This record gives sequence, structure tokens and C-alpha cells, in this order.
Amino acid sequence: MQHYLILQYPYETIEIALCYNGKIIQKIAEHKHNAVRATIPNIQTLLNQNDLTLQDIACFGVNVGPGPYNTLRALLTMANGIHFAQKTPLINLSALQLLEQEVQAKNVLIILHAFLGHVFYRMKIDETIIQGGCEMDELTKLINSQKLSSPLITVGNGAIMHKQFLIDACGKNLLFSENIPAFNSLQTLAQATLTKLQQNDFDKNYVQPIYFDNVAKK
Repeated sequence: MQHYLILQYPYETIEIALCYNGKIIQKIAEHKHNAVRATIPNIQTLLNQNDLTLQDIACFGVNVGPGPYNTLRALLTMANGIHFAQKTPLINLSALQLLEQEVQAKNVLIILHAFLGHVFYRMKIDETIIQGGCEMDELTKLINSQKLSSPLITVGNGAIMHKQFLIDACGKNLLFSENIPAFNSLQTLAQATLTKLQQNDFDKNYVQPIYFDNVAKK
């Protein structure tokens, strides 16, 4: 198995890691205010410190959101630039799906902050998936309209931000853990990238951010 790189933007930092066989060898996290200009140098640092070049990298696993648009778009533009110059395959993964994988429950609700009172969400009820973007009032109406066999385990930074509002509006339809994960872990991204690489489950094209038509791009 070859080395590969993973990239993601969990709202406050940009995280980059060098991986091998599903394990993170070395990682760098940079605050979002410095991260865009530091991303390429940080990638080079990871390669240099491990005696590697881009030619040794099997792929880039990229978390394409959804998330804050401007920084996410800048990160993906850099990944696309490397793909254009080096032909390194890009594997795109969804933050919503990665968080769902971490929870591993029958009924799950992932909520990520968009802006103001808007959120991105992914709701898994048994084998049914509903996802999109909307205002919080719309989301609570959607939650309460579902026939649930058990409460939705609710995670994501949007769930943390709007926890009390969600409890007041949805009551027993939702369940919150004591420590609510705000975003998927870098290790989950590393393992998901390896799985797609091994299964050749990706398009050899450029990556684009995930956004939903009913949430404006801010």
C-alpha cells in the first residue's frame, strides 16, 4: 500500500495528514486565518520530513464539506491544482457521511452550521437518508414529521450551537450525548480514503464543495 494525503476544513483549522494503510503518520493543523497560504508549504513539510515526493503519493482524500464556503473553496482549489499538475487522484468525501459513520446508529441526525440560522443536515432513519440545507425552523418541522422507532442521535457543530432550540422544539425525538462531536475526526477521513482507494471507488476528476441549492453560499 502506498502513502496518501488527506485534507479537511473543520471550520476553525485546516488539517493535513500523511497516511499509510489507514493510519496517520504525521499531521499538521493550521488556523483558518493562516491555513490557506500555508497549505502547500505544510504539504511539502510532511513530504520532506518523511523522505517522500508527490510522485510517491497514491491519492489525496479530500473532505468536501459542506462547510464555510470561501475557505473550503480555496482548499479544494489547491487540491485541484495539485491534481492538474501532478495527476494525483483526488478522492472526495462528505463531512456529513463521515460523521454518520462515526456514530454508527440506526437513527442519526448530523447538523453542520451554515450561517446565521441556517444549517446543513443529514438524517438517517433506518435505511432512509434525507439531507439538504435549511433554516432551523424548517429542520425542526422536518424532524417532528418523521415516524421514529427511536430518537435521532444528534451530532455536529450545528447541533452544539442550536442544542437548546432543538430540545425545546423536538423534545424526545432527539438524543444528545454528553460530548457531542462537532466534526468528523481526521482518522475517520484517513480510513474512508483508504477504503475508496482500495475499491477504486472514485472519479479521477476535480473535487467540488458540497452545497445545497436552498442554502446560499456565504
